[in-house]
Amino acid sequence: MVPRRGPEEFVTVFDARRREVYWARYAADGTRLEGPSVSAPDQVPALPACGPGTGLLAREGLPTVSSAAPKALDAGVLALVGRDLPDAGLTPLYLRRPDAEVPTRPKSTLLQPRLAVGRRR
Repeated sequence: MVPRRGPEEFVTVFDARRREVYWARYAADGTRLEGPSVSAPDQVPALPACGPGTGLLAREGLPTVSSAAPKALDAGVLALVGRDLPDAGLTPLYLRRPDAEVPTRPKSTLLQPRLAVGRRR
Protein backbone atom coordinates (compact mmCIF):
# COMPACT_ATOMS: atom_id res chain seq x y z
CA MET A 1 0.00 0.00 0.00
CA VAL A 2 1.36 3.40 -1.01
CA PRO A 3 1.28 6.03 1.76
CA ARG A 4 -1.03 8.92 1.02
CA ARG A 5 0.75 12.21 0.47
CA GLY A 6 -0.73 15.62 1.07
CA PRO A 7 -0.46 18.58 -1.27
CA GLU A 8 2.97 20.07 -1.99
CA GLU A 9 1.59 23.54 -1.16
CA PHE A 10 -1.61 24.76 0.43
CA VAL A 11 -3.22 27.95 1.71
CA THR A 12 -4.86 28.68 5.03
CA VAL A 13 -7.89 30.94 4.83
CA PHE A 14 -9.77 33.00 7.45
CA ASP A 15 -12.80 35.23 7.06
CA ALA A 16 -11.70 38.89 7.16
CA ARG A 17 -15.25 40.21 6.73
CA ARG A 18 -16.03 42.93 4.19
CA ARG A 19 -16.08 40.25 1.45
CA GLU A 20 -12.36 39.58 1.98
CA VAL A 21 -10.24 36.77 3.42
CA TYR A 22 -6.93 36.58 5.26
CA TRP A 23 -4.69 33.94 3.71
CA ALA A 24 -1.13 32.61 3.66
CA ARG A 25 0.56 30.04 1.40
CA TYR A 26 2.54 27.19 2.97
CA ALA A 27 4.80 24.35 1.85
CA ALA A 28 3.92 20.78 2.84
CA ASP A 29 6.38 20.96 5.76
CA GLY A 30 4.57 23.99 7.22
CA THR A 31 7.04 26.65 6.05
CA ARG A 32 5.23 29.87 5.13
CA LEU A 33 5.98 30.80 1.52
CA GLU A 34 3.77 33.86 1.07
CA GLY A 35 1.60 36.13 3.19
CA PRO A 36 -0.19 36.72 5.37
CA SER A 37 -2.31 38.79 3.01
CA VAL A 38 -5.85 40.10 2.77
CA SER A 39 -7.78 40.06 -0.50
CA ALA A 40 -11.00 39.07 -2.21
CA PRO A 41 -11.55 35.29 -2.24
CA ASP A 42 -10.94 35.10 -6.00
CA GLN A 43 -7.43 36.56 -5.49
CA VAL A 44 -6.27 33.66 -3.28
CA PRO A 45 -3.88 31.27 -5.08
CA ALA A 46 -5.73 28.31 -6.58
CA LEU A 47 -4.20 25.76 -4.19
CA PRO A 48 -5.84 23.32 -1.79
CA ALA A 49 -7.14 25.33 1.17
CA CYS A 50 -7.88 24.71 4.83
CA GLY A 51 -9.11 26.85 7.69
CA PRO A 52 -12.29 28.57 8.76
CA GLY A 53 -12.57 30.60 5.53
CA THR A 54 -12.68 27.66 3.13
CA GLY A 55 -16.44 28.05 2.77
CA LEU A 56 -15.85 31.44 1.17
CA LEU A 57 -13.47 29.88 -1.36
CA ALA A 58 -15.88 27.03 -2.09
CA ARG A 59 -18.41 29.62 -3.21
CA GLU A 60 -15.80 30.87 -5.69
CA GLY A 61 -15.22 27.31 -6.99
CA LEU A 62 -11.66 26.99 -5.61
CA PRO A 63 -10.35 23.65 -4.22
CA THR A 64 -10.24 22.79 -0.53
CA VAL A 65 -7.95 20.21 1.13
CA SER A 66 -10.64 17.84 2.36
CA SER A 67 -13.71 17.70 4.51
CA ALA A 68 -11.46 16.47 7.36
CA ALA A 69 -9.30 19.64 7.24
CA PRO A 70 -9.72 21.90 10.30
CA LYS A 71 -12.45 24.51 9.90
CA ALA A 72 -11.71 26.36 13.14
CA LEU A 73 -8.81 27.08 15.46
CA ASP A 74 -8.66 24.66 18.39
CA ALA A 75 -7.50 26.42 21.57
CA GLY A 76 -6.57 23.08 23.15
CA VAL A 77 -4.21 22.16 20.32
CA LEU A 78 -2.68 25.64 20.36
CA ALA A 79 -2.11 25.32 24.12
CA LEU A 80 -0.32 21.99 23.61
CA VAL A 81 1.97 23.14 20.79
CA GLY A 82 2.15 26.84 21.65
CA ARG A 83 5.63 26.66 23.16
CA ASP A 84 6.98 25.04 19.99
CA LEU A 85 5.53 27.68 17.65
CA PRO A 86 7.84 30.44 16.38
CA ASP A 87 7.62 33.77 18.17
CA ALA A 88 5.32 36.14 16.28
CA GLY A 89 6.84 39.21 17.93
CA LEU A 90 5.17 42.12 19.64
CA THR A 91 4.69 44.38 16.62
CA PRO A 92 1.13 44.30 15.25
CA LEU A 93 0.69 43.32 11.63
CA TYR A 94 -1.88 45.49 9.86
CA LEU A 95 -3.03 43.92 6.61
CA ARG A 96 -5.58 46.48 5.44
CA ARG A 97 -5.91 50.23 5.45
CA PRO A 98 -7.81 51.73 8.38
CA ASP A 99 -11.41 52.81 7.89
CA ALA A 100 -10.81 56.13 9.61
CA GLU A 101 -8.86 58.67 7.60
CA VAL A 102 -7.36 62.04 8.42
CA PRO A 103 -9.45 64.78 6.78
CA THR A 104 -7.74 66.53 3.89
CA ARG A 105 -9.02 69.98 4.86
CA PRO A 106 -10.80 71.39 7.90
CA LYS A 107 -14.59 71.48 7.76
CA SER A 108 -16.26 74.85 7.80
CA THR A 109 -18.21 75.71 10.93
CA LEU A 110 -19.90 78.73 9.32
CA LEU A 111 -23.64 78.61 8.74
CA GLN A 112 -24.55 77.83 5.17
CA PRO A 113 -27.21 79.99 3.49
CA ARG A 114 -30.56 78.22 3.25
CA LEU A 115 -31.69 77.43 -0.22
CA ALA A 116 -35.09 78.76 -1.20
CA VAL A 117 -36.02 75.67 -3.19
CA GLY A 118 -39.75 75.16 -3.38
CA ARG A 119 -40.55 78.14 -1.12
CA ARG A 120 -43.17 80.67 -2.07
CA ARG A 121 -42.82 84.30 -1.21
